[in-house]
Amino acid sequence: MSYLLPKIKACLCLIALLGIFPARTIYASLQVINLESTQDSYISRQEPDKNFSQEKRLILQSDSDPNNQTKILLKFDLSKSSLPTDAVISQATLILTSLDNTSGESFTIYPLTKEWEQATVNWNNVPNFDPDNSIALTTGSPKSKMEADLTSLVTSWHQGESTNNGLMIAGPADQEYNHAFAGIQNLDNKPTLRIQYEKPAHITDINVRSDWPDQAIVSWRTDKKTDSFIRFGTSENYGQTTGTEDLQTSHAVTIKGLDPDTNYHYQIRVQDESGIVSTSNNQTFTTQPLLAEPEEPEEDDFESDFPTEE
Repeated sequence: MSYLLPKIKACLCLIALLGIFPARTIYASLQVINLESTQDSYISRQEPDKNFSQEKRLILQSDSDPNNQTKILLKFDLSKSSLPTDAVISQATLILTSLDNTSGESFTIYPLTKEWEQATVNWNNVPNFDPDNSIALTTGSPKSKMEADLTSLVTSWHQGESTNNGLMIAGPADQEYNHAFAGIQNLDNKPTLRIQYEKPAHITDINVRSDWPDQAIVSWRTDKKTDSFIRFGTSENYGQTTGTEDLQTSHAVTIKGLDPDTNYHYQIRVQDESGIVSTSNNQTFTTQPLLAEPEEPEEDDFESDFPTEE
């Protein structure tokens, strides 16, 4: 079989040249948390003063009698979760367990506009919902897990752009349906919010060396591999950018073409393999006066404080 080795190597080289293997493999550092609902119940138009929060089944139904209609309420408390404050959410998925044999029914999820209490909520005191921010939920196979994409809504909660008052699940008023989902009281199949996220790179150990009249070297570290770019200028508007797309954790960028004896503002702006951007606060340095022929800076010498990356 040894006579096949040269041919195999040649084929692998050809495959690489054709781009079938990517030039650089990107490993996303996604992290996942699963939040169980902290509140849930359903409300009934037929029994408007009754609270159903102790029920194991969350009932969603409607029939020819307009009074025989129910809706489901859920809430997930992000503030009590392990989700980091600087997390960048890539996916947020509501997961419900169907307890019925029906499938293909379409419901709608709405964010609620006010707080509510699981132990006291009923049809008469339920808060309003936001009709302009709806999310589709379609039941799949009988007695299966069903999912709805809440990424945009959960991101707005996490970033403080909207208030998390929970969710309402409702069906169309002009159709008949009868469906049940597992609630908090159903210990094995509680409603779950699965959040996938990444953390942006942390920029530390910022250092600047401005021993020359026309250039400076800025160095820093990141806790994961990123590119290396600096925005700079004579004001906080910056106006110019320099750097490299090479991914690394120890960075040093030379800013050239500067004016002597001039105060400059700069900001580090890096992007990781997944496209998440991190920036530093505004920093400043002052170039040296043009007094004599300056010594040419050597970037390698400046980088020697950092360990060599493998």
